[in-house]
Amino acid sequence: MKKLAIFILVSVTSIALHAAGPKIKLKSGSLSALSGVKEVGLVFDYSNMRVGKMNESAYLEDRTAKYNAKEPGKGDQWAK
Repeated sequence: MKKLAIFILVSVTSIALHAAGPKIKLKSGSLSALSGVKEVGLVFDYSNMRVGKMNESAYLEDRTAKYNAKEPGKGDQWAK
């Protein structure tokens, strides 16, 4: 009975480890420039991000004005 329990534990563990392996597929190019690199820094730049056709400050002004028109003070609270 003890051997069966150990066999099941080892089987489940090996299946779990195999399933959790990397699933990255390279579609084009080469990763040779990254050989030996252990860590990569990634930065997201949202400086040119738009909401519809407006930039962030125009969107905030517009939305704040609309909320304040419905209920005074609500837009200012939302903007904070």
